[in-house]
Amino acid sequence: MGTTSETAPAAVNEVAVARLVAEYLEMPGLRLTLGQAGRLMGLPEAECARALDVLTRAGFLMRSADGRYGRAGDGPLPLLPIPGLKPMAKAAATVKRPPARTDVA
Repeated sequence: MGTTSETAPAAVNEVAVARLVAEYLEMPGLRLTLGQAGRLMGLPEAECARALDVLTRAGFLMRSADGRYGRAGDGPLPLLPIPGLKPMAKAAATVKRPPARTDVA
């Protein structure tokens, strides 16, 4: 009989998913390879790959022929039901953002 790791899919890091969404919304035109996304997030490639896969299956990201991940479309993040994840608003609330600049006119 197989071990749990062989039979159960690895859990998706919800904070990583929310951070990736935030990065792609913050930087229009962002296109990253798996390795680049992993370094940006500070995650092992396998964990980052799971987060990218969730966002690709949800239609938020797409993977180009050269292996880079980019936004599938413009506009705000649609409310996506992603199986196995809490609603994105809850996960996104855990992402720390810098305070808004007040010195900009």
